[in-house]
Amino acid sequence: MSFTVKVKEELLSLASRDKNELSAMIKMSGSLGLASSGLTLSVTTENAKIARHLYELLSDLYQVKSEIRHHQKTNLRKNRVYTVFLDQKVEEILSDLHLADSFFGIEAGIDQAILTDDEASRAYLRGARLRQVPAGNLVRLSGSC
Repeated sequence: MSFTVKVKEELLSLASRDKNELSAMIKMSGSLGLASSGLTLSVTTENAKIARHLYELLSDLYQVKSEIRHHQKTNLRKNRVYTVFLDQKVEEILSDLHLADSFFGIEAGIDQAILTDDEASRAYLRGARLRQVPAGNLVRLSGSC
């Protein structure tokens, strides 16, 4: 097991349910989509435990039911890719996490409230460390990672 995997598993073992952690994960590896019912949010990872953690965060913090979808990569590594897909309350969640303003402009940078609070900063960094940025995101919530 690689050092990176060990670190991520240790971070996942912490009993944390923090919006700032979720904010970092969505901002750094989230994709927005547009459907007839409104906006959709997808967060993709190659780690099943991270996908389950995202699912639980969304469920615990916002009482929404997301889906965990998976597919096999087509390259030689043959890894599974997990996508946590949400099609309800997306605008409300993005607004609450300070990822979008009222006119749905995508927010750049990190919210000042996170930067001034040590506990919020730690949670944000946990989420940033847990994220994995897959190739192929069409609409990124942040400029560069």
